[in-house]
Amino acid sequence: MEGYGKYGIKTIWIDAAEPERMDDKNVGNGKYMVGTDAEVGGAWVQQHTRMIADGMKTIGIEPEDYFILPRHAWAGTWAHSAALWSGDIVSTFDELKMQVTTAQGTMMSGPVLWTTDIGGYHGGTPSDPTFQDLIVRWFQFGAFCPLFRLHGHRGDGVPANQCGGTNGDNEVWNLAKEPQHYAGITKVMHLRENLREYVAEINDEAVATGMPMLRPMFLQWPEDKGCEGTDVEDQFMFGPRWLAAPVTTYKATSRTVYLPKLAEGQEWVYYYSMKSMGVGGARVTMDTPIDEFPLFYIRDDWKYPEHPDGAGQ
Repeated sequence: MEGYGKYGIKTIWIDAAEPERMDDKNVGNGKYMVGTDAEVGGAWVQQHTRMIADGMKTIGIEPEDYFILPRHAWAGTWAHSAALWSGDIVSTFDELKMQVTTAQGTMMSGPVLWTTDIGGYHGGTPSDPTFQDLIVRWFQFGAFCPLFRLHGHRGDGVPANQCGGTNGDNEVWNLAKEPQHYAGITKVMHLRENLREYVAEINDEAVATGMPMLRPMFLQWPEDKGCEGTDVEDQFMFGPRWLAAPVTTYKATSRTVYLPKLAEGQEWVYYYSMKSMGVGGARVTMDTPIDEFPLFYIRDDWKYPEHPDGAGQ
């Protein structure tokens, strides 16, 4: 860790930790002490992250004080303070839809921290009207993933220079130039910041109990029959109080969501208007202008954000 540690760096993105191959023609020819690459190659990341964890330990940095981001995971990598993201995915609405279900399956398999490249990695061009909608909708999803992270190889951005390619623009103001699109992004950015303490709480719960931060409906509501079907796989809980139903269709004007039945003294609230939706137990259809999406929280005696613009609590 001398190269990084001496500068106080505690966050390390090791990226491609599969390990990567140029093609699959030679799979099975690589030899490790305990087997071929076809048999145990996927476990490479476990030892890669352990190497960094051991290095951090030698310079006195505890597991709770550093963070590793690989593109691959294996049993045991979480003990090395390693997160996971879904790799170099494409910038399409079909991919966004897939990520919503991928997130839930991944969370059920053990990771605590997971994310996507908001907007996708390949193919996003900021001047394209479809991408302008996509980046907003992806931000709305990304704000309710355990890690909230923007990344991508964008088209028609800053051209390559003497230092090489720039991968295009990733600044929010360059990705969403229309006021309504920009508002759609900044609203969820402010909200995520206002939920900092809540995110920390559900992160601690995940570490202590294994209950994931991002939860399929049936996991949070195992006795609610409305949470059993495939028609709710495109919505999820973020911790025990927030229900998110990302919009994954271009120019969608409405979206139907199932609100589970709550206990006495509780009610569902639509975040953007602060309108009460009652105790749930039924499906509701919400309008979906570009700067809003179906996002609800449970109101009882919990301290909740009062202002949709993120102005305070």
